[in-house]
Amino acid sequence: MRMMLVKISTLGLGLLAVIGGFQMQSHERPEQALLPAVELLPEIEQRSPNLNATPNTETSAGITVLNSLSDVPATVPLTAVPPAAIPPAETAAVSTETLPSQTPESTPEATPEIGLETTIYPGRSVGPITAATTRDDLVQRFGQGRLKDIAVHVGEGFTEAGTRVDLGEARSFSVIWNASGTVASVRDFGHAWTTPAGLGLGTSLRDLEAMIGPFELFGFGFDYGGTVVFDGDTSEDYNGLIVRMRPQLGDDEASTLAYRAVLGDDRFSSQHESFNQLEPKVYEMIVVLSEADL
Repeated sequence: MRMMLVKISTLGLGLLAVIGGFQMQSHERPEQALLPAVELLPEIEQRSPNLNATPNTETSAGITVLNSLSDVPATVPLTAVPPAAIPPAETAAVSTETLPSQTPESTPEATPEIGLETTIYPGRSVGPITAATTRDDLVQRFGQGRLKDIAVHVGEGFTEAGTRVDLGEARSFSVIWNASGTVASVRDFGHAWTTPAGLGLGTSLRDLEAMIGPFELFGFGFDYGGTVVFDGDTSEDYNGLIVRMRPQLGDDEASTLAYRAVLGDDRFSSQHESFNQLEPKVYEMIVVLSEADL
C-alpha cells in the first residue's frame, strides 16, 4: 500500500512538472520553463516501470476515460496541437452580404450644348423664335428642363405671363405670351444676342450712332428712361426693336450735372454734350414679334 502511494505521488509530481512547463510565467524564458519537466522524466520512468503498459480505458460517447492514474502514459508527447483545434483569435465579424455602394449618388448628366443662332432680326425673329412659336415648340426645341414659367416685369409695376429659357448666361432669354398662346415679345437677353449689325448688350451710344447715324432717346430717371427712338431711315431696319441705354455715372460733380441735364421723359439728341460725360450703354433690348404689341 505504501509503495502504491509513493508511485501515485511520484507520478502526480511528474505530471505537474510536465504541465507546469506549459504554464510559463511572463517573465520566464521557454527553456527555463521546460527544464523541470525534462529533468524529472528519467526519474518518473525509473520509479514507474509499469507505466508503459497499454492503458486500461473505457470509451463512452466517443470520449476515452482512464480508469486510474496507472493508465496514464509515462511520457506525455509534446506534439503541437493541430491547427484545427486552436481557437481563432477574436476578429471583427465581416458580413458576406453585399455592401451598399459607397460611391456618391450619381448627379444628373450635364445638359448637352444646344446649337443656336443668336441673331436678332427686329420685328421678325430671335434665333428660332417667331410670332408663331408656342410653348410646346420651346419644349421640343430646348427641352422642358430648360424652361421656367415666370411673371416678367414690363415696367411701372406691371408683369406679364412669360417663360424663361435658360441656355446659360450668354444665350438665355425670356418670352412673353399673348392671349393666343404664341410669342408676343422676347427680352432679357444674354450678351450673345445681337442684330446683324452688332447691336447688343453693352453697345455704347457712340457705337450705335456709328451704326445708324444720329438718333434720339428719352431722358433718364423713369422706367422707360434711355429708350432709343428709331425713326427716319432706321425705322424699317429696326421696326419692332426697343433698345434702352443707361448712363455710366461717376462720383464727380461733372457727372452729376450732366445727368441732371438729361433727366425726364423728354427726347434728347444722341449728340447732346452731356452724353459725352455719361457714356450711355445698352442694358436692355426687347423684340416685339406680335403686331398687337407694336
